[in-house]
Amino acid sequence: MILFFYIVNGNNFGPDGSHPQVQFGTSLLPVAASNNQILRFILPQGFGTKDVSVIVGGQTSSTTQFVYDGPRIASIQPGFGPTSGRNDDFSGKCIWIWVWVWMFCVINFFEIYFIY
Repeated sequence: MILFFYIVNGNNFGPDGSHPQVQFGTSLLPVAASNNQILRFILPQGFGTKDVSVIVGGQTSSTTQFVYDGPRIASIQPGFGPTSGRNDDFSGKCIWIWVWVWMFCVINFFEIYFIY
């Protein structure tokens, strides 16, 4: 698992030892490091949009929103299909074609020819 530290910048987060917390959506997150103007916390796994606020000594800051990156498509396989939208099984056909071509190449490599 990869952990990412995020930083909240602001004011009045309290002196060292004040134990501020980050309210992240419905989760209360511990702060890894802080001073009066900076809080560093570990971003939890998630999706969507979360409201973020800081809690110090029972006082809650204003809220801002954090948006997780959305899904991104890197590629789609196969990159073709019928206009009818049917889910034809192209993979089986491609495998049989590949086996036939491979066998032809192997037979051709050894110079063995079959005549039907």
